[in-house]
Amino acid sequence: MLVIVFLAIMLFSIVATYTLIAAINLEDHNRPALEIESQPILAPTTKPVPSLEPPPSSSSSETVSEQPPATVISIGERLRSGFAKTRSSLLTGLANLSGNKIDGQLLDSIHELLYRADVGNQAADTLVQYCRDNLNKGDDLSLNTIKKLLHRAVSDILDLPNKTLSADKKHVILLVGVNGVGKTTTIGKLANYFKEQNRKVLICAGDTFRAAAIDQLQVWAERLQVDFVKHQQGADPGAVVFDAIQTAKRQDNDMLLVDTAGRLHNKENLMAELAKIRKIITKQAENYQVSTWIVLDATTGQNAVQQVKIFLEMVQVSGIIVTKLDGTAKGGVLVGICEQFKIPLQFIGIGEQADDLRPFEARAVADSMLA
Repeated sequence: MLVIVFLAIMLFSIVATYTLIAAINLEDHNRPALEIESQPILAPTTKPVPSLEPPPSSSSSETVSEQPPATVISIGERLRSGFAKTRSSLLTGLANLSGNKIDGQLLDSIHELLYRADVGNQAADTLVQYCRDNLNKGDDLSLNTIKKLLHRAVSDILDLPNKTLSADKKHVILLVGVNGVGKTTTIGKLANYFKEQNRKVLICAGDTFRAAAIDQLQVWAERLQVDFVKHQQGADPGAVVFDAIQTAKRQDNDMLLVDTAGRLHNKENLMAELAKIRKIITKQAENYQVSTWIVLDATTGQNAVQQVKIFLEMVQVSGIIVTKLDGTAKGGVLVGICEQFKIPLQFIGIGEQADDLRPFEARAVADSMLA
């Protein structure tokens, strides 16, 4: 009996469901269709093509603000900025001495002033003697007169005979100097300079003692897109230099720049290493003009003079590069080094950028110090 009741309920539910579905379909069939609003197809966005028409005149209602042109700083201005502290120290001291009678005591004061500017005792002696020979005792010291005399004397000291790097020759430049003077960075800047002179440059990471030196030179080489030769840290520097020379000859490089170690705590080993490198270069780079340049930090003052003395015991130095002259009060050390060693300055560093290493010009430096 219960089964019959259950089946009856199920049958009733099915019939009711079908009846409801039929009614809903009939209502939808009689309802009007919905209108679908059509949307336009958007074209892909593109940057507008620049107009070839001339810009509107200033009479237009809209005012266009113009950016001021970038200021271009000349090399002379950069030098004056770099030697500003040295020049200020010298000229202020000379101005304080002007108006006094020219005698031995006044000349001693000028000597002290020059010495404090880090020209060194020997160069100060030379400059004061020049003043003594060209000033009239008993006259009043004129600032303009003493400036002209010192400018002429400084120019003469700095203007040493210099073997220029011939454009029609290939060159190997061996860079020496103690660690910390900016030697590795200087090599990168030299590579940039010679590349701008349309020379084909190869850099050799000869300082295998410091992994940082190798990595830093590789970054410079990649940035400048110049050739680069290296070995692993701790490798024989002579072997690296040998491979670099063979690479330079094979690739017909114009300039080979060789980095070297600068560790003075083991002077005997460094001396033997530099002698070995120089011997390899002399033997293998027969078609190259070989130069050895020492890199000095201007901010160390008279300590730079001592560094020249030490490296002259190890290798024949033919040129000097002085870095970090921007803003130092010790720019007078250039005069002292040239007077004492008679080694020509090749380049000076007046900033941190790649093009801030500039060929040395005696007159321009004298102008920056005393003009």
